[in-house]
Amino acid sequence: MADRVGISRRRVLKGAAWTTPVVLIATASPPAAASVIGGDIDDIVGGHTEGQGNTDYVNIGLSLSGMSVTNMTVRVQWTHAAETGASVTISGGGTGWTPAGLQASTDVTFTAAGTVSSNVLLTFQKGKTARVTVSDGTSAAIVFDGSLQ
Repeated sequence: MADRVGISRRRVLKGAAWTTPVVLIATASPPAAASVIGGDIDDIVGGHTEGQGNTDYVNIGLSLSGMSVTNMTVRVQWTHAAETGASVTISGGGTGWTPAGLQASTDVTFTAAGTVSSNVLLTFQKGKTARVTVSDGTSAAIVFDGSLQ
């Protein structure tokens, strides 16, 4: 597959579909589509919203747009207010995730139990900033950086 140069119209249109109160900066490594069906790992789009009507909760959604990904990991490196109750959790994707439940660690890697075939949601409680790295188990990855406030 030829390397992509610049930003494609498809990527701009997909990014415009998200209404985000913060700029997420995405950086992709070269595609290695062995474990991604229906697209490339860098076709995953990230979006940011406040969750559950409470500004203490912020969601980052990862839209797969019809793709399926095997061997998917989501590494979350984040900062939070030095308070009790700060956590991050992952859900969706049509599969289970390890570790499960709320995670207080500021550097946690979630691993999909099976093939991820639908959108994934990260929910942060009392977060400040986040760096989310999505990988398909090869050298391919996409990184989202941004504020959670």
